[in-house]
Amino acid sequence: MPRRRRRIESLKCYEICFRARDTLPLVARKIIEMIVQHALARSQRDEKLYLCHDVWNGSHPHLLVLTKDAEQCKRFYTEVQKKITDCLKRLFGLDYLCIWEGRPTVALIADVDEAINRISYLYANPAQDNLETSIERFPGISSWSDFLQIIEEPNLSVSVSQEVLRLRLPNFPKFQSFSPSFAQEQGGIRLLKRRNSETQFLIRHPNMWMRAFGIRETGVPGINRLIVKKLRRREELANWLRKLSGKSVLGSMKLKSQPILKPHKPKKKERKVFYFGSCNEARKQFLGEFEEFCLECANCFKEWLSGNLLVQWPPGAFKPPLPPNMNIIEFLY
Repeated sequence: MPRRRRRIESLKCYEICFRARDTLPLVARKIIEMIVQHALARSQRDEKLYLCHDVWNGSHPHLLVLTKDAEQCKRFYTEVQKKITDCLKRLFGLDYLCIWEGRPTVALIADVDEAINRISYLYANPAQDNLETSIERFPGISSWSDFLQIIEEPNLSVSVSQEVLRLRLPNFPKFQSFSPSFAQEQGGIRLLKRRNSETQFLIRHPNMWMRAFGIRETGVPGINRLIVKKLRRREELANWLRKLSGKSVLGSMKLKSQPILKPHKPKKKERKVFYFGSCNEARKQFLGEFEEFCLECANCFKEWLSGNLLVQWPPGAFKPPLPPNMNIIEFLY
């Protein structure tokens, strides 16, 4: 079955998610935090989009963004994936490393109610996945502390900036084990800090997603408080379900000592979601329009293959590469 076509609209709110095939590359270790911060900041050096909220959860991250340009959005998540992979290859002296499964999910968030729901879900991930009881106790990478700084700010454009190291690949230490001790990890971090003096800024815009829905600045604090309220409900439900089933959380100490690239069997594959909305009628309308878009793209590609390079593709379409326009045959006499 061919992959579903992708369309990314400008100045819209999207959730981006990509997951590892069979390992845990995003464990809650400080050296992984340095790598992810570098990857995000470096990929955002030319401000490809607005990064609003993010949580990095062992095998996968959830990122909520406001888009600018469709092509730049695609470059952002592919660059982040590549930079993390390249850094881990250097860290362990590997010639080849294939971490990520398939292509990332890029799902449109259609309305403000669903955006509030998705952000609360994003921060509730550690509790719902039985990693920790709350987002505050989660030792992994997230934008939660940045969000708390501006939660009462009646300002859509407010940003939180963090100065992080730019990591050069030749300057990486080489770990002999995927499970370095605390002392070995701290030694590697010190070496990275000594070898890399150039810094860059990781900038998040926690309220910017509201621009997609025409929210006025006076309404920003109320929406942020509602996000926290929904988050607490999710965490309380997760804690109640654990008590009911006799389970417990993995805990901060174990999370911080997990091996990097630890073997991990992901959940069973499901159909990728590319639309989140609270209104069923709007969802049906969107899916109908998107099917028409996909059909039009398929017809355009057929025209392209037949030699009609002047065919007009629908707005927002990512055009696939063309095959060679002729075969070269060498005749031997």
